[in-house]
Amino acid sequence: MTALAASGKQGLLELVMAATRATRRGVRETSSPLDRYGQAPENGRAYTEMVYQPMLELLAYLRANGFKTFIVSGGASSSCGLDERVYGIPRSR
Repeated sequence: MTALAASGKQGLLELVMAATRATRRGVRETSSPLDRYGQAPENGRAYTEMVYQPMLELLAYLRANGFKTFIVSGGASSSCGLDERVYGIPRSR
């Protein structure tokens, strides 16, 4: 804390930027729940089989009509492992 305080505003900014880079790198390298588990422990079914069909239809309709689709989640982005594979939404969105 003493060294950080002595580094001033610039030091704090560098620390935040380094932490952000490390977090982004860690998220990219973290496998998705789909990769880690493959199937739900509660029922043994593959996660890809437990997708809400009306949601897939809605996403297809929106894309067909010029909309750009996103997933917004309160969890870490690595928890949205089904985004690209099932919903067709890139991790960047």
